[in-house]
Amino acid sequence: MSDLTRLNGGKPFENNALRDIADKMSDDAPRIIEAARGKAVDTGGAAAEAENEHEFELVLAGDIPLEMPKWLVRKWIPAESIGMIFGPSGCMKSFFALDLAACVASGRTFHNHSIRTPGAVVYLASEGFSGLRRRLRAWELLRGGDDIDFDKIKLRLSRRAPTLTTMEAASDVLRAIAKAKSTDGDISLVVVDTLARATTGADENSNRDMGQFVQIMEHIQKTYACTVVVVHHTGLSDESRGRGAGCVRAALDFEIKMKKNADCTEIEFTKVKEGQQGEIAVFQWDAVEVGRDEDDEIVDSIVLRLADDDTTRKKTEKPLSEHAHFALRCFREAAETVGELAADGSFNGVQLSKWKQVFFDKSSDDNEKSLQTRFDRAKKELVSESRPAAAKVRFEKRGKVKVFFPAGDLAALDEKNFAEKLKKCKE
Repeated sequence: MSDLTRLNGGKPFENNALRDIADKMSDDAPRIIEAARGKAVDTGGAAAEAENEHEFELVLAGDIPLEMPKWLVRKWIPAESIGMIFGPSGCMKSFFALDLAACVASGRTFHNHSIRTPGAVVYLASEGFSGLRRRLRAWELLRGGDDIDFDKIKLRLSRRAPTLTTMEAASDVLRAIAKAKSTDGDISLVVVDTLARATTGADENSNRDMGQFVQIMEHIQKTYACTVVVVHHTGLSDESRGRGAGCVRAALDFEIKMKKNADCTEIEFTKVKEGQQGEIAVFQWDAVEVGRDEDDEIVDSIVLRLADDDTTRKKTEKPLSEHAHFALRCFREAAETVGELAADGSFNGVQLSKWKQVFFDKSSDDNEKSLQTRFDRAKKELVSESRPAAAKVRFEKRGKVKVFFPAGDLAALDEKNFAEKLKKCKE
C-alpha cells in the first residue's frame, strides 16, 4: 500500500492539489498530507525537527543564552518575525509594503534605516500584476538609482491572490515559496497583501478561521527564518486596530498603523516587541512618470518619501480635523462629477455651491445651520496657508463665484484624474 493511500485509511487521496505536490516532491508526500490535516509541514524538504518531541523541562535563567535583537530594518522591523501594516483604504499601505519589499530585495536603505538582513523577497499580491510593476518602475526611477536592476534582484510577485485559509488550500502557495528559495536562496521577507483577499471565504471575525491563517504565517516564518508582513484594513468604526479576530494581533511581533492626512501619510508603530513603540514617521508622495499610454498620455505612479524633520513636526502637530477630512472627500467627489472642463479638456475647478451641495447630501445631519457651520470651518481649514499639513485646496474668484482646485504635491495628477472622470460623465 502506498504512503498516499495508507495515510488516508487505505483509500486513494482525492485532493488533486496534494497529489500534484506529491508527484513533484515524492519523498515528502506523507508529510505534506499530514500537514493538510493540521500538522506542521516543511515545504523546503528538511526533516521534521526532533526537538518538537522534547519533554517539558525547566532550566535555570542563567543557562539561557543572552541574545541581542536581530533586525530586518534597523530599529523598525525585527528579523524572523510576524508583523502587520494596517490602515483604512487609500492610506497607501501597499505602496509602503512594496517599498519595503524593494529595499529588502535590493539592500537599499529604507527611509534612513539600514536593511540588516537583505535577501530574497516573496510578495503575495492581490491586485493587478501590471499595476505593481508600474509602482516598482516608479520606485526604480526615484529611489533605485543606476545600480538597481529589477531583472536581477530577487523580488518575486504573485500573479493572482493567494489562498491562505487552511494548510491544504495554501499548498500551492507553500510550494511556490519553496521553489523560490531553491532558486533565489535565503528568503528574508514574505508579504501578504491583503489579509482579506488571502482569506476569501473565511470568517474574518472568527478566531478559529483566522487561527488557521496565523498557523500558515507562523509556518512560513519558522520554515524560512524570515519576516512575514501582512497588509490589512481597519474597520469602518475603529481605525485604531486591524479589523477582525483578536488572535491575529496576538500573534504579531510588530504592528504599524497607517493613516492618510491631506497631503501626507503617517505611520505609527503601535506594537514593537523589541523596538520603540509609539514612534511616528511622516511620508510625502512623489508622482513619477513611468511611461505613456497608447494615446501618448503620461502614466504616473506614486513613491513615498520620508518628510524632513521640520515638515514632520508641523504635520504631526496640526493634523486635519474629522470634518475637514470629510469635506476633502466631498470636494473630490464634486470635482469628479460636477466639476468644470476648460475648452482644451483640462480640469477647470468646481464651484463652491456644488462642493457644498455634495457635503450637505453626504452628511447624516439634517440641520442646515449646523451643516453650514461645519462646512465653513472645514473649508477654512483646507485652504489655510498657515497650516501646511492642511493646505490641500486652493480657490480662484471668477466674478462673484469661487471656484476650487486641488493643491499640494499631487495637484497636477489630481486635476488630470478629475478631467478624465468628468469626460466619461459627459459622454
